[in-house]
Amino acid sequence: MSQIEDVITNLRARIMSGNIKPDERLMEVPISQELGVSRTPVRIALSALEREGLVTTDGPKRGFYVRSFDIEEVFQAIELRGALEGIAARKLAEEATDPVTITHLKSAIEACEQLLTDGVSTPEKQQAWIDNNAKFHTALISGADNKVLRNLIETLSRMPLVSSRAVPLISGATEDQHLRLRRAHEDHEDILDAIVSRNGMRAEMLIREHAVRNVKNKRANFWKMKFQSDWNNLPGLDLVVNEDSRVQER
Repeated sequence: MSQIEDVITNLRARIMSGNIKPDERLMEVPISQELGVSRTPVRIALSALEREGLVTTDGPKRGFYVRSFDIEEVFQAIELRGALEGIAARKLAEEATDPVTITHLKSAIEACEQLLTDGVSTPEKQQAWIDNNAKFHTALISGADNKVLRNLIETLSRMPLVSSRAVPLISGATEDQHLRLRRAHEDHEDILDAIVSRNGMRAEMLIREHAVRNVKNKRANFWKMKFQSDWNNLPGLDLVVNEDSRVQER
């Protein structure tokens, strides 16, 4: 990894973890001194993060600032990611799908079924759920073998709460959470069935509906995710705001 990539990775991680706050100014000199690099790789890294959407130059003074995201913008991005994944699912259904892709999809589903049976209650099992959820969505995208589609989804997934790894979970086991995860799991089963049955239109619509449910769940639980400590701290959550959360944070 190059020095510039190191700086990009470091700053991205600090922004997404909340160590650098929304609207905070990113000063080249202090950052370069802290990281032990010259100002040039810092400047290039900040420009790269601006292209990713995490950093903006729209501030009270010249320079770079950490960007905040309106919650509705995030929800729009989740639905758009679902639309793009729907295209991938339709392509998998209508074309000769690589058996390896089907194997990866089935493996993720089987792992989640076992987790639901055991109970997704411990941090380890919750992380396993997140990993297998991401595995399912990654297999869909990679199996479609469309570089443009993959790049678009990767760009959207850099936004807070948009990635397939952004699964809001509460500590311990609750009936509501079990039902929510069970429904998501059944969505995955139905999507795979549509792909195997070569029903491209159904596969696409199921993915889009899956994304809409994702939005509804995050909308319903946004305040809890934001301010209650028993919910997992999703990367980038501090960057997401709405009017209610702005008031709460004051």
